[in-house]
Amino acid sequence: MMAMFVTSAAAATAYQKSITANYGISLEINGNKANLTDVNGKTVEPFTYNGETIRAITYTLDFYLPDYDMAIDTKGVATQQGKLRIKMLKRLFADLGRTTTIELPRTKDECAALVARLTENR
Repeated sequence: MMAMFVTSAAAATAYQKSITANYGISLEINGNKANLTDVNGKTVEPFTYNGETIRAITYTLDFYLPDYDMAIDTKGVATQQGKLRIKMLKRLFADLGRTTTIELPRTKDECAALVARLTENR
């Protein structure tokens, strides 16, 4: 039993690593300084981690329909990054105590069907 504890402690020590995060970095997109904010409007600054610049994770919905409390994302092919962003969006809505409907039409026909459904239910 004692040997297992010593081994575990040694293994944990072997994986500890110190990092340095440097703030105060500006980000430019197409020559314009980007002002990154969170959902509350608070500035989120990029930082460096082991020499790599890390920017905030951002997500822009294609449409939000407040009368329907519906978020619509029409990005086409679902990618791993897109799925992660949708998961984060769902978490945001859950944290806000909202039951916002999220629609993910991928094709022109799916978009047309969603528009038809929304206009029928006016």
